[in-house]
Amino acid sequence: MSSSFETWSNALDLPALSSRFGTPLYVTSEAQLQQNLAALSTLVGASENVAFPVKANPSFEVLRTLAKAGASADCASAYEVQLALANGFAPSRILYNSPAPDLALLQQVYASGGTAVADSPRALKHLAPAPAGAAGRLLIRVSLQAPVGHEEDASWKSLVAHATPTGKFGIPQEEIPALLAECAVPVSGLHLHVGTLMDNLSAFETALAALHEMAATWGDQFGHPMNVLNLGGGLGVAFEDGQQFPSREAFVAKLAQALRPGFTYLIEPGNSLVADACALVTKVVDTKLMRGKKWAICDVGSDQLLRATLIAWRSRILHQGQPLPRTGPDSVAGPLCFAGDVLLPETDLSAVEPEDLLLIQHTGAYGYAVSNHFNGRLGPAHVLLREGQKPVLAMAAEDDFFEQSSLASLPLGLQDDSPREVVSLERVNALSSVYLREQAGEDTYQVLGLEKQGSQYTYKVAAFSPLGVVSLPFALRILSDLGIVSVLDAAGKQAKDGSVWGTRIAMSADKMVPTKSPVTLQVWVKARRTLPAEQPSYDVHFRFNGGAFAGSARAVF
Repeated sequence: MSSSFETWSNALDLPALSSRFGTPLYVTSEAQLQQNLAALSTLVGASENVAFPVKANPSFEVLRTLAKAGASADCASAYEVQLALANGFAPSRILYNSPAPDLALLQQVYASGGTAVADSPRALKHLAPAPAGAAGRLLIRVSLQAPVGHEEDASWKSLVAHATPTGKFGIPQEEIPALLAECAVPVSGLHLHVGTLMDNLSAFETALAALHEMAATWGDQFGHPMNVLNLGGGLGVAFEDGQQFPSREAFVAKLAQALRPGFTYLIEPGNSLVADACALVTKVVDTKLMRGKKWAICDVGSDQLLRATLIAWRSRILHQGQPLPRTGPDSVAGPLCFAGDVLLPETDLSAVEPEDLLLIQHTGAYGYAVSNHFNGRLGPAHVLLREGQKPVLAMAAEDDFFEQSSLASLPLGLQDDSPREVVSLERVNALSSVYLREQAGEDTYQVLGLEKQGSQYTYKVAAFSPLGVVSLPFALRILSDLGIVSVLDAAGKQAKDGSVWGTRIAMSADKMVPTKSPVTLQVWVKARRTLPAEQPSYDVHFRFNGGAFAGSARAVF
């Protein structure tokens, strides 16, 4: 058993991080994530046999790191599939598994060389044979007749016990033979998930033994390959001092003894892969004394750490590098307007003051993934730590403008019942912009140079405007033209032989861009992967003068 905590965060300079990126702030250790993947890969032989559940942490820095390291992605929706593809996972390294499957997507994943998991008889019957050479793998998720689960009882465990015989997941074990006899698609193997935050190894041993027996019996009886066994995820990790869970090393050592030749094994670790690779920095906004009880109110709470409220699962919190006590008369709470928003119910806050920084450990799994906007709390920024390098911004903090503008019904909410009136054209002209109405046509630009490095295009542009600065409309013109140039070059075109249409654009302009000296425009182009392959489309990201103007667009041919 193990209750160890990560140590990589000991070297963090919290004041420097908060000064640069603000709080709250997610920090991810690339090295810890890579180390965790390597440790778990030793059980299944290759990193591609470790399928990270995107639902555990869909942040870009986690997905990109794991994709680059060769892992696969376990997805439960079309959006998770798109996230995985966009962050570098190949279609062949996509697993799709949902109790409410999109049947068309299930077929697309299978036909694209990925792994489709049938969670119900209907899903299994829907899957059609793929073209020769294009098929992926089909697994059946099994619901065992006998329960497999947690060793110690706790009220929260009923919420994460995924292998109960009457639960909603999988197909009852006793019904599978009849389905196999009629299945027109070769079944590659079986899937079984014992539950989340599992506190013992015997559950995995029992599950693996059952998978071996079923695969051997049914494979011979019905002629299906049955050589891929997916043991799911569920290995628990410690969040509080005193908690005991099997270590990754013990998990690998124990199950390695039970593996058999001729099988390919898959696992889907969530907590055990990413929990201790991320931490959350928060600031104490205020402290207050309530009739002898001291409260520290932080700028993050159940908006990012919902499990603290949902299942009373607390995380260890460090103050000046030391864990806050788990006993005492005081409490640490979040900023939300309900009494249950408590991160640490009992502690001693005698050394904690307003503006102090706290580090919440092991927040890599099911924190950001189940975050919410209660009380208008928008998501924090995410930074990635690379050994020997400065922290880099991986995801910007959510922006209230884009959150609001994404609401399709917003215009309806702005309408009122006031009487209509006709406004004179004279007033319109008096209030309108002379620049936009008459002078914008004088805006011109000339490309002075272009450098290309992989998918990054850096343009040097001479811009001329009566305003003396680059306006948003002018910037949009420049970006539209040079974005098209970048997309066509990335597509290998020698000339513009057709239309390129922009379908989405988001742009922010936080600083003025003067035209008295050349403007730098950086453009990054990335082909957008979809299942199935649609018309060629590209995501375009851009920055003027290092970020004075920045945004993203999407273009299609």
